Amino acid sequence: MRQFNRILWVCMALGILGLGLSCAGTADDGTSAPAITAFTPTQTLVGNTVVITGTGLSKATALTFNGVPVTAYTVDSASQITATVPAAASTGYLTVTTPGGTATSSTSFSVIPAITSISPTRGSSGATVTLTGSGFIGTTRLTFGAQSTVAYGASFTVLSANQVAATVPSDAITGPVYLTASGSTCTGPAFTVE
Repeated sequence: MRQFNRILWVCMALGILGLGLSCAGTADDGTSAPAITAFTPTQTLVGNTVVITGTGLSKATALTFNGVPVTAYTVDSASQITATVPAAASTGYLTVTTPGGTATSSTSFSVIPAITSISPTRGSSGATVTLTGSGFIGTTRLTFGAQSTVAYGASFTVLSANQVAATVPSDAITGPVYLTASGSTCTGPAFTVE
């Protein structure tokens, strides 16, 4: 008992002196290698929040979504970070960098595409229409007027994560513009075929 009391007294004295030692274990000082164990949700829209959990996250200095830097994030604890999906994010892996190294998620995060506007909103076959929104990297299909897998498909060029240029196909009909990227389909404003 006397031996235990001595050890306890020494631990308390060292703590008071601010030596940063621990008798109960080691704390996360930010120098241990970080690890990402999970994130939720696993897919969402640009601008929404994602909670990243793991270990060694307390001193995070950088965070990316598929290589795109995150400017808005909060280190909640050594095991959790809350981040806002950046505007240029695309589907891919998450990374967290600390003084101890860089951790990469074992699974990829999916950005759900969204069309916020189209220009022009009317035109004829062959016209070029610019779609503005988010999550466009990885676009596999774009249709005018219907989601059919056979007809109404348009040729398109992905200009950036936020812009796509599409050519109105000859069989387009008046109706919403649909875009599929990373396995998700979004509905945009209506385009009027003249």
